[in-house]
Amino acid sequence: MKLTAKTHYACLALLELAIQYPTGKAIHVEEISARQNIPLKYLVQILNQLKKAGLVESSRGQKGGYKLAKSPHNITLGKTLRILSGPIIETPEKFRKNKTVFSSVWKEIEEAISSIIDNITMADLVEKKKAQDGYYSFQI
Repeated sequence: MKLTAKTHYACLALLELAIQYPTGKAIHVEEISARQNIPLKYLVQILNQLKKAGLVESSRGQKGGYKLAKSPHNITLGKTLRILSGPIIETPEKFRKNKTVFSSVWKEIEEAISSIIDNITMADLVEKKKAQDGYYSFQI
């Protein structure tokens, strides 16, 4: 897996949609682009890929735009990264067949990374963003 600009932009776009999720409203692509500083043409391509993967949905019209296809609690960072970047560790077939001491090490590394990224949801990232921005919600 390689963390690219595309992967980073996709995560930012999903974060923006996760922040807006409680409103139930779709967000125009231009608004996502402006808020997250993502080039518009690139963002459209990314959102289409996320739509094909079932993470976002779109609607047309004045009240149209993009929104998450499911709750931010059900979208993990791991799933997002795999959709955009492929396997966590790409091990060539010849190395998988040829059992060496490194075969088990590569598997351990992949499992360790997966255990972290598969347990971080978009909802978790929304909370981190709120804490980072100093947003606090007080309820009585």
